[in-house]
Amino acid sequence: GRTILACNTCIMFSKMLILLEYKPSLGPMLLMLREMVKDLGIFILLLSIFLIGFGVAYVALLIPPGRLSWQSAAAIFVYPYFQMFGDFYLEVFELDDNSSYIDRE
Repeated sequence: GRTILACNTCIMFSKMLILLEYKPSLGPMLLMLREMVKDLGIFILLLSIFLIGFGVAYVALLIPPGRLSWQSAAAIFVYPYFQMFGDFYLEVFELDDNSSYIDRE
């Protein structure tokens, strides 16, 4: 119910933006906005490729062999994302040699 309403609302407002392109004061700005969104999409694609690559390497170095789990698969995305903003999870390295870095509880 609400999901369909939200999707329909997004489509409706995007169609309204197409109608506003013909207005002389808003048309050029909407065209610039469209081009910026395209550039942003390319940037996010490149950023996600590098973050996933870094995440796979980072988690592969953290997890002892044979201890892979779904939590470690989620860590591939979570660790690099927060490291990009300065949270380096330094408390992870305070564990002993027999425990997994990711599966701590």
